[in-house]
Formats: sequence, C-alpha cells, structure tokens
Amino acid sequence: MRKTLSFIALVFFTLTIGAQDRFRIMSLNMDQGQDNTLDSIACFILKYNPDVVGLQEMDMYPNRSYAEHEKGRNFIAEMSEFTSMYGIFGRAWRHTGGWDYGNAVLSKNTFVKTENIILPHFGLETRGVIMSFFDFKDKRICFASTHLNYENKDIREAQIKYLKEVLERQEADIKIVCGDFNSNEKGFVLSLMDGWQDALPKNENTFSSKENFYKKMKLDYILYKSVLPIKVINADIICDPSITDHCACFAELEFPNISIPK
Repeated sequence: MRKTLSFIALVFFTLTIGAQDRFRIMSLNMDQGQDNTLDSIACFILKYNPDVVGLQEMDMYPNRSYAEHEKGRNFIAEMSEFTSMYGIFGRAWRHTGGWDYGNAVLSKNTFVKTENIILPHFGLETRGVIMSFFDFKDKRICFASTHLNYENKDIREAQIKYLKEVLERQEADIKIVCGDFNSNEKGFVLSLMDGWQDALPKNENTFSSKENFYKKMKLDYILYKSVLPIKVINADIICDPSITDHCACFAELEFPNISIPK
C-alpha cells in the first residue's frame, strides 16, 4: 500500500511539474492616440488577447489640435472600459498644453500594488516607468511599461541603468519590462540590461509602421527575467499604420506550473 501511495504521489508530482502556464504580453506605443480612435486601438489589442499590455505615449485629457477626436478624454479609463481590463496610468511629465503624458498598463489580473518612477533626465524632457504587480497562477509578476529619452545616448544609458537597478530590487517571481527604449544602437539595450532576455524575434525592427519608413529601426522591447525557466513560444511584430506609427510587440511566454515557496 505504501509503495502504491508513493507511486501515485510521484506520478502527481511529475504531472504537476510537466504542466505549463502561458502568459501573453503586448507592448504598444500609442502615438498619443492621434492615428485612430481609442475604441479602435482597444479592438486591435483585444484581437491578440493579451494578459497584460504596456502602453506608451498615452495622454490624459489632451487638447491636441491635430487629434480633435481625443480632446479632453480620460485615455486610461476608456481603454480599461473598452478592453474590460484593469488600468493604471503613470505621468512622465505635464505637457506644455496643460495635460498629462506618460505610460500605462492594462491587465486582466487585479493589481497588488503599483508605482510610478521618474527616470534620470538631466534637465531634458522627463521620462518614467510605471510598475505594476499582480498574481498570475500563483506567481507574483512585476510588469513595467516605459518610454526612454530619444535625444541623447548618455541619458538613455543612465535611464536604462537606473531602470535595471529599480527592477532588480523588486520582489517577484517573474519580471517583465516593455516599451519604447528609443535606441537603435545594435546591442546597446541588452548590453546594459545584462541578465535579461529579449522575447521578440531577433533582429526584427519595430519602427515605423508607416510605408515611407517601414521597420527601419528596433526601438521597442519586451524583456524578461525569472526565477523559473521561461520559453518564448510565440512572438510577433505587428505593424498597422492605421493604429499607430509604432509596430506593436507581442510575446507569449511559457513556464512551469509549479508553486514557488515564499
């Protein structure tokens, strides 16, 4: 009888270890929502059924003369409603026109906590990272969305180093950061994010979705670091100029369905 119970326990343990969870991620630079309506952008997101979305270049109550259809709207509230996902917004800076501009996260899972951090900017336009924490299949995930400086490589370097430092001191089983790193220098981002993995197809550019500059540069990333072995089972760069000038980044991660001792 004891041998039978031991065998059953071994089979159960093997099946548990063999089971896998899948987690779907999207990163999208919205281009301030000027290229299409918020509900159209939401429909684009829902088409790929992500568990979490990192958004960049998001406005709050804007008054852009070239985007009258978005005037005075609460972007994150509407995107959250359109997608039926939980949403948070992190202000990077106050636009000279009087509205907020920054990053956001949409998630199917409720947030345990969130934090918005301003990155080093040395007197130039401020940039930030919005961090969210939630539980997915008993795993604590730290998910961040960011948009880095485009004017100066030294500032980008300082921002990436600070970003890595902030992320690596967070307590989470899986850490993911996505967004527009504004760096087309080959190997620059990954050399500074040492120990992190790039979930996107190798050497595939993400900017722009527009015909006259189609996929000329790799600016956008989905990077991850985990205490669990992770496999990227699906990744894609999705370019739709009717939605935004950046290509959307999509990745599906697979990891063992096991409980991690806390």
